[in-house]
Amino acid sequence: MLATDDSARESVVKETVGPTADEIAGGRVVDIIQHGEDVGAPIAWRADTLHVIGDVLAGDDDSYTLHGVPATGIAGDRRGNLYVLDASLGRVLSYDTAGRHRATFGNGRGEGPGEIMRGRILVVGPGDSIWVFDRQLLRFTGFPPGDGVARTVALPSSSRQLAGSFAVWNGGFLYQPDVPAATAAVLPMDRPVREPVSERLATMMNQDSHAIVALSGVEVDTIWSMPAAPVRADTTTETPAWAGPPRTRVTVHAMRYAPTLRWAQLSDGAIVVADNDRCEFRIVTVDGREVQRVVRDMPPIPYGEADRAAWLKVRQEHADTVTDPFVRSSIRRTIATASFAETVPRISSIHVDGSDRIWVRVRLEGGPPNARIDIYRNDGSFLGWLPDMPLPRAFLAKNRAAYLRADPSTDVQQVVVIRYQLGEN
Repeated sequence: MLATDDSARESVVKETVGPTADEIAGGRVVDIIQHGEDVGAPIAWRADTLHVIGDVLAGDDDSYTLHGVPATGIAGDRRGNLYVLDASLGRVLSYDTAGRHRATFGNGRGEGPGEIMRGRILVVGPGDSIWVFDRQLLRFTGFPPGDGVARTVALPSSSRQLAGSFAVWNGGFLYQPDVPAATAAVLPMDRPVREPVSERLATMMNQDSHAIVALSGVEVDTIWSMPAAPVRADTTTETPAWAGPPRTRVTVHAMRYAPTLRWAQLSDGAIVVADNDRCEFRIVTVDGREVQRVVRDMPPIPYGEADRAAWLKVRQEHADTVTDPFVRSSIRRTIATASFAETVPRISSIHVDGSDRIWVRVRLEGGPPNARIDIYRNDGSFLGWLPDMPLPRAFLAKNRAAYLRADPSTDVQQVVVIRYQLGEN
């Protein structure tokens, strides 16, 4: 079993400022690497565009025309080949290091073998196998890198959805179940609202959502978990659009800026995890053992009005672009009832590149958009930092990366592949 005993992981970081310190946590030795707040000057950085894939003028060859690539639909293999999930057509397109189309995987949209109904996430796993998570069929569909039969693995019924990423290892899958921003129950007005209603809703919303689990065959084990996010319950009265008596709606909301799991996978299968509001991350093996913790001396940021304004601006802009009146109303109701945590987590995202370097977006004081990108080697040593910038949708082998964009003149989706150089390249 891969279950992790949370109490066994509790420990106190020694107040030393040396490069490493050892900590005994439940009989386990965790290597602690501590860094001060000062990061010095930014590291040298250069990026050059190699090629752009996606052309409305591609003619009869639709291998270079993209139709609905999701933000999590780009990946690469060990040899530097690029893979793009073309969700609208139920296929995965592969391109070589020169941007030439080399293969297409998938039998189109559908529910049959090798078919993809609503592809959401693309990952390249061991042996360069290609895996797609289907958000409608709730299954993983895998394609061998050469000729072969597609394989499907159903998501356990206990997991309703994925939170935006999954990883493949030799024994199965690592994934994080999704967490809704809010969940609600509607009761007749003549039924009293009791506290257990909101408690049950909170339990439903947080169930398995703050954990990374391993799926091997039919067995599901938790390999890492964190405390459930704080929630708030609201009770309102609403009148149905159709004839009927008023009703009571009990809604439980997740608090904005509450810490959530951010994680990425290293090439050996271990994962990099950030799960609190401090500037620290952990290296965790696939059997749930924390082996290293990297800590930077930067306390959590107190929540302020600038953070609220930034969150509201993004949500309002989203609401203004939605044409469905029901969805737009739901978004605006979420905006009106939003509540916020007392602190803002220092780490907002974690990525691992093709050389196993760890890219960490760190929030700075002063509210959004103040941030920087800290880069660490996989041994926890600090390589340097970059001013904040849009990070690639996928890091590829050979110091390459891929961005997803819309062509400025045609609004057609494109994948831009770059080669980047850091100070140590």
